[in-house]
Amino acid sequence: AKHLYPFLEMHLSEIYPDFRDSTLELEEQYGFDSLSHIPENLMIFSGKGVGIHTGLSNVWISSQEAYPELGSLGPTLAALESVAWIERASNQKKRKTGLG
Repeated sequence: AKHLYPFLEMHLSEIYPDFRDSTLELEEQYGFDSLSHIPENLMIFSGKGVGIHTGLSNVWISSQEAYPELGSLGPTLAALESVAWIERASNQKKRKTGLG
């Protein structure tokens, strides 16, 4: 985040819980007994997802498997990326037919 927004620390008013404090036990703040108790929208998985491409023409993936490393934002990004592919294909078709 610091690379995207220089001097980020100067613009933050508060973080709760402050995960930058190495003495803080996050379990004390959140109270999850196990992974099964963590809500799905708070979970983020490591590893690269499958992306949006299925190998079928005009069929895309927009589920958690697309970008699991982004947590609950993964399916949203996959859906937006799918719409962008549809738009590109539509524009190419218009150019080929001379309608655009």
